[in-house]
Amino acid sequence: MGRLLLTQASLAAAEKRVGDCITHVCEALRHPLSLEVWEESLELMLKAAASHPSPSLGNSAVAAVEGSLASLNSLLLRRNSNEALRLEAVHATLRARLVALKAHMILSCSEKSTDKLEQLCQEMSVSTGDLLRLGRREEAACVMLDHARITMRALSSSTDDTSHKASLLRAVELVKGAVDTLQSMLKDTLSLCQLPDGLYTAGEGLLVEAELVMANFLLHISERYVEEERQERTKQQQKSYTQQMIDDYVRVAPEHGSVEDVWNRVASVAAEKALALLASLLTRSAVQSRAPLKARCVYGRGRAQLLMARQANPDSPCVWRQREEADGTDGVPQTVDGGEVVGAATASQVNSISHQEVKIAQSESVQYLARGSQSLREPLTLALQSRDMNVAAMAAMKIVESCGTSDAQSTALHLAVYQSCVASQGLLQLLREILCDPSQSRLAVLLHQHSQLTSPSPLSPSPPSPPPPPLLLEELTEQLNTYTCWHRLGVSADYMDLLKHFPPHFRFLVLQHSDDKSHLYSAYLVPPQPPPPAAKKGGPPPVAVSEMPVVARVAVSTDDRERLVNMVASSHRLQTQQLLKPLGDSSPFDSTVNHQFSSIKEAMDNYLTPALEPISTALLEKSDQGLTVVLLADFDLLQLPLEAMSLLQSQCVKSVSRDFSLQMQYHRIQKFLVEDEAVSATKKGKFQLQPSFLQSNITNFKYILDPRCELSNDSGNEGQQPAYKIMSQINAFPKITSKWTGHRGTTPEQAMSSSQWYPIVEQCSGFLFLGSERLAAHFPPGQLASLSMQDCSIAIVMDHMHTLKSSLTQSKLDLHKSKEEIEAEQSLQTAALLSLAGVSCLLSRQWSSTVDSCTDTVCNFLKKLLSGGVGGVADMKWSETREQSQLVTDSDTQEMPNEPSKEQKDHSSVFNSVVYGLPHLALTLPTQ
Repeated sequence: MGRLLLTQASLAAAEKRVGDCITHVCEALRHPLSLEVWEESLELMLKAAASHPSPSLGNSAVAAVEGSLASLNSLLLRRNSNEALRLEAVHATLRARLVALKAHMILSCSEKSTDKLEQLCQEMSVSTGDLLRLGRREEAACVMLDHARITMRALSSSTDDTSHKASLLRAVELVKGAVDTLQSMLKDTLSLCQLPDGLYTAGEGLLVEAELVMANFLLHISERYVEEERQERTKQQQKSYTQQMIDDYVRVAPEHGSVEDVWNRVASVAAEKALALLASLLTRSAVQSRAPLKARCVYGRGRAQLLMARQANPDSPCVWRQREEADGTDGVPQTVDGGEVVGAATASQVNSISHQEVKIAQSESVQYLARGSQSLREPLTLALQSRDMNVAAMAAMKIVESCGTSDAQSTALHLAVYQSCVASQGLLQLLREILCDPSQSRLAVLLHQHSQLTSPSPLSPSPPSPPPPPLLLEELTEQLNTYTCWHRLGVSADYMDLLKHFPPHFRFLVLQHSDDKSHLYSAYLVPPQPPPPAAKKGGPPPVAVSEMPVVARVAVSTDDRERLVNMVASSHRLQTQQLLKPLGDSSPFDSTVNHQFSSIKEAMDNYLTPALEPISTALLEKSDQGLTVVLLADFDLLQLPLEAMSLLQSQCVKSVSRDFSLQMQYHRIQKFLVEDEAVSATKKGKFQLQPSFLQSNITNFKYILDPRCELSNDSGNEGQQPAYKIMSQINAFPKITSKWTGHRGTTPEQAMSSSQWYPIVEQCSGFLFLGSERLAAHFPPGQLASLSMQDCSIAIVMDHMHTLKSSLTQSKLDLHKSKEEIEAEQSLQTAALLSLAGVSCLLSRQWSSTVDSCTDTVCNFLKKLLSGGVGGVADMKWSETREQSQLVTDSDTQEMPNEPSKEQKDHSSVFNSVVYGLPHLALTLPTQ
């Protein structure tokens, strides 16, 4: 019975049902079990509790394990010597894992108890000594590694500089002890037998992981040391020559053996030691046979070389260029009050020597910088090929930091790659949160299996799991590739050539926060432009005007960003409340809402303007062109009304859309590309550009109108109902819309079944939804994620309309949902899921709006689209709504005013509708 309960617990842990897992283990412990099964049960409970941040579940696991260890401790006194040693080893191993779980629970809390962490670290030291005494060297090495990780994670709450450095040195000593222990164990193993080339033992794999942790810790120390040296160098440069001599004379060297002395000796050579260690790792068969591990090692090597470049010369390349321009000013005699020359020859000699030293250091730094930048491109390619987005993002960001403004083209492209990797990680996390239960669908099972094989194990002192079998991972990847969402999560390794696939009038505006949200990066990307026209006979040669990319980085405040996001969320709630007010009480969009929206615009401009200032200059220079701007922003910024930025009100900006990354934009446009024509044109020596407008046939257009009949008013006039108005527009062109089908709600409060949804959304070239509340509340996000809508060129989602009837129904449904489930149904998450499903262009609402506004928008769209006639083409653009937010055709843009009034700019409804994906679509109407 105990074994059966343990099997159920294992299944619950695999399905991330931590509570059920702990309950089954506690019940299994009440039955007679062998020592092996009993130890396996406690290990399973500890791993399950460590994988879930819930304090209550963790406390339950801790109480159960402590009770079991107390019982085991009493058994030690009644056993013979041989059996007692075995029981003592089990007791020491489980105690170490229990301590690691307690530390993990403390570190997961917002308020960390330093005293408790120090006590737990002392207990881990005792457990390490016991395991080494009992001959459990592998378990002892794992305990030392986790002890070091806990020490590193606890540093974030330390404010004292000396204690911070002492903890870093202690962590390095712990990892070094683990490496030495594993090396001795591997030496003993290899003394018994020699393995053929290409094979390695599990102990060697664990040693590689420990050495990689050692290299990362050394690089962390080197980064801190280099930053301190840079700050000290800056202070010294601001001092006069006399003050520097006085400081050198009175400076006292740190006492030998003190924390500062040991820190200087270790940190000054940390980057060199890490580089040598990583070079040794790259020669091991355990690294060469595993692409993700090799990518991590090569990334560490490039990171070490960049640190050595900064250590040789902390100044940036911009400072080098300024120094070269000012070479003739060196050696100027220094004077004191009264104009008397003091030590002119000495100062000149010192400046000359210093200048030579700077030149040598600069030359050495340039060599390391070139090697590091080149080394980082290899792990970026390896990580993208193996879908290790974490390593790829870190490598891309290091390249961005190393290139800076010296190579704007490379910096901007790698910033776009970094954003694509971060967006892919965020979208994958969204899928895993939505499909957390493997019983939901086949996609949920595959994602769960992939997470088990590739995700790092939670904090636990047990030995790391062996790498997944390559064939198993390849087969799992092949099955995942059958889903559109998995394909769109990938990032192309040919990232340097993505821009050539976009039309020449596209302009990409990248906005991305750093990993710690302390800096905001911006970039301006330009696709390849056509060559200038041929010169006329006897005329001057044409001048080719090149538009260069722009990149910038500014420091931002986390509080300002959170305040801005909270303002937007508060505005959304206020607009919903205004819509639900009784008729005649006040206007749905009164002055309060518009005033709040104006405040949001002002705060957003203040937050983004420093990063966009270099880009605004590049845009204003193209005032005579009709540019198509695509905003590529991170998830934090996509919650803002970015289309309302002052920068985008320029005359040269004719259309605006947004997207999650450049890679997602490429996935959308990929099916429209004409690769064969491009290859043939290249062979003929011609310059091939992508077409300005991407044609797509919308013969198989589908619609879903008011599925619960919650938008109908009580007037009794059928002609005033939203669904009737839209159907009237569709039926007005029978020759074109004869094949258009869909669903129109007829029964109040009756939801559509999945069998009704799938035929509509999966087999359409265009899709229209008009309904109350949220789209994902009608069609669950878990089912939306597994759709395949690659043929859908345009999707129009008109939701976020509220009536008293719909709000009452939705509130009843939300009572049975968690906070995470409701969050997954919001407009940004729905746009992400539809983008992963394969939609090329998505028109969506950002916040609540009136029923009449949404209905008029859809009717205007259908009228302009269908009035082109049979076989016609309507060029659908997104305009920032000079009069009112809507999709307009090419002919309509000529009739619109050049500049919106201030009242229109400050009206929240103007910027409610946004477009994700392709901003220009030539929708071809059916010929029959």
